[in-house]
Amino acid sequence: MKVNLNVPFVDYKGNPIKDEKGNVTIIADMVAESLFTLAKIDDKRIEPAQMVESYKLARRIVEKPDEIELSAKEIAFIEELMSKILVVGCYGQLYEILEGNV
Repeated sequence: MKVNLNVPFVDYKGNPIKDEKGNVTIIADMVAESLFTLAKIDDKRIEPAQMVESYKLARRIVEKPDEIELSAKEIAFIEELMSKILVVGCYGQLYEILEGNV
């Protein structure tokens, strides 16, 4: 499935969320950074094969954030990881994109 992650996270009023420097927080950046720095899930170190896949997926997101093709397995992996990192409102926005509800 092809998705566009090159969109800003928005707050509960629909305003773009900004970081401490005033830059808009882009969903693709947050997901790619999380995948790139991933070492553990649920306090369990991930396997080397998962590390490689996580790295490759992060690079693909950075290369084409507005039209990345993701498999069902990749979507499930992103959803699992990000559900442990993001607050509900941000996770919901990512979920809607990944499940094609946007």
